[in-house]
Amino acid sequence: MRRVELTEAGARLTDELATAGLDNLRRVLEQLDLDTLRALAQATGKIREAAIRLHHDPAPHLRRKVG
Repeated sequence: MRRVELTEAGARLTDELATAGLDNLRRVLEQLDLDTLRALAQATGKIREAAIRLHHDPAPHLRRKVG
């Protein structure tokens, strides 16, 4: 296995890209009305819950369903 590291310039560029992405997301979210933001928060919460379940049980699709 080989390990690689970003150069200082590469790390700066990565940080800039991440910041630009967050700035763009904020701009998009600012365009949404309150009801849409609430629906998005609810959906995001459900996605997070599913991701947590998968993290704790990464292969639920391999189990047989009974009943």
